[in-house]
Amino acid sequence: MGKSIRFSELVKTSGKPQVTTLWSDPKDDPGFAKAMEENRILTVAQETVGNKKDFGQIGFKRDKNVSYLIFPKPLPETSDARVIGIKYDLTEQPIVADPISKSKRATSKSEKKAVARRPIPAQQLEKKYTATVRKTAVWELTITVTAKTKAEAERIAESTVQKQSIPTSEAVLKTEVRSIEESD
Repeated sequence: MGKSIRFSELVKTSGKPQVTTLWSDPKDDPGFAKAMEENRILTVAQETVGNKKDFGQIGFKRDKNVSYLIFPKPLPETSDARVIGIKYDLTEQPIVADPISKSKRATSKSEKKAVARRPIPAQQLEKKYTATVRKTAVWELTITVTAKTKAEAERIAESTVQKQSIPTSEAVLKTEVRSIEESD
């Protein structure tokens, strides 16, 4: 393999990818086929033995123990590059396009009987909930400071960066629902 590309650089240039599992032929999935044509697929090899880290190859590669990341924008045109430093926390959670409805799922005889006996509710009332949501931003910045000691350099660097506002376009944002409680 030729050169190495950092995963974080791909995310900067091509956007946050979605992790995709391929359950059928890629040509049968129109979204996946379109992403292949537009060079938006990263094949991630996941070693099941040993302690080797996951790595990726740009483009669709059919193999064992691989997953696929679909980027919103095209990837660089380098077929022999190895993508290293894969951070799954920089990926988007996929949205289920067509969830299986209860009517389409196979049900057992006991489930059918339970459904038949259960009265149909007139209308489920909406309730109010109080949600605690944490939104964090991570922004790494490399700066050069002049100081006599390492401790002094750390203080100067911290005070210098403390004065700057975080550019949200360059930060990695994470939203996490911490708790949900029913309110009165």
